[in-house]
Amino acid sequence: VEDIKQSLLEVAKDLAAEKGSFLYDEGSKDKLRKAVDALEAVSDVPSRRALKSFYEGDWKLICTTSTNTKGLDTTRLPFLNEGPVRSLRQTLSERIDVRQRIRSMKVSGEIDRVDNVIEIRPLDSFGAVFNGLPDRLSSINVNPFELSTAVVTLVHKAEIES
Repeated sequence: VEDIKQSLLEVAKDLAAEKGSFLYDEGSKDKLRKAVDALEAVSDVPSRRALKSFYEGDWKLICTTSTNTKGLDTTRLPFLNEGPVRSLRQTLSERIDVRQRIRSMKVSGEIDRVDNVIEIRPLDSFGAVFNGLPDRLSSINVNPFELSTAVVTLVHKAEIES
């Protein structure tokens, strides 16, 4: 089981390094889903009591995807993975961190809440993203309020299903 956990972690880290934290293309979603399925196939389902000790706390999100959509076939949209669009995606990915805060708000101690805490470190100029721009464009201030960090928290009710 530990080898399969490590394999899933490596797949997630590799995908995040290549594609960013938010996976949208069909191939990446398939790779992640296969790694998750492999771990689920050999893992025992923890008891409701054990869930709290296993999962409650803050977790750094490595990568994520929506499982209710198929995903894009990026082989038909090569511009997403090259040139300025790729540079923009990579830069934004490096400047966004997501933590999942899993916790219990109930007296019973049952996990009932998942917060996605999104930390964004804004860019200062276009030059921070795109190389080779003329000085006039490169130096345009895209952070007029001079924010160093912005934090957004998305609060979700959670329910344990077995």
